[in-house]
Amino acid sequence: ILMSGEKLAGFVPVDKDLQKLLRLIRQALAGEPGAASDYFGDNARSRRYFDLWCYPVCNDAGLITGAAVIATDSTVRKKSERTLVEQEERFRRLAENTPDLLYRMTLPEGRYEYVSPGSLGFTGFTPEEFSQKPGLLYDLVHSSGKDAFGRHLELLIKGKTPPPAEFRIVHRNGDLRWWLMRTTLIQDTAGHPIAVEGIVTDITIWKKEQIALEETKE
Repeated sequence: ILMSGEKLAGFVPVDKDLQKLLRLIRQALAGEPGAASDYFGDNARSRRYFDLWCYPVCNDAGLITGAAVIATDSTVRKKSERTLVEQEERFRRLAENTPDLLYRMTLPEGRYEYVSPGSLGFTGFTPEEFSQKPGLLYDLVHSSGKDAFGRHLELLIKGKTPPPAEFRIVHRNGDLRWWLMRTTLIQDTAGHPIAVEGIVTDITIWKKEQIALEETKE
């Protein structure tokens, strides 16, 4: 607890940081709690990110005698958030320039958090339509492969990454196509599966050539 009149320079040596804290204290001394989150320190490498809460301290008569400040060091969380944002931006840039279909789907709900623009050519459905219809990939799989695709999803939900797999799908226009699907499991800090990121490659031409070659051999 920091009492009214107590010097803070020893605790907060950087003037701009001190001014941030003093604004909160003055606000609390006026009877209004406040909060702020920001970086503190003058060295870019050693700066720390703090969440600050400040509220009035009153005596038994209800008069404000000081201000209490609670500071939580959230540097690790902030770095994690920033890293996540950067990763998402890289993923989006990659997705927008790749010939493959990229997606991120929550587990176990099957809700699409992201689908690359290539989905329209791959499936006949836009990214917006994917976001509105959880489980759309399963619907697109040909009836002959739905059991295998279901087992693929079950492994992911159980926290296991399945090997790359080939699936025949039905395009919105009725065309039959072949996909090679590769998935990466995303887990929370407790190790629970929360999402899957997938890369889908259209191997229709290669698959047709393979089938024709096998028929020739027969």
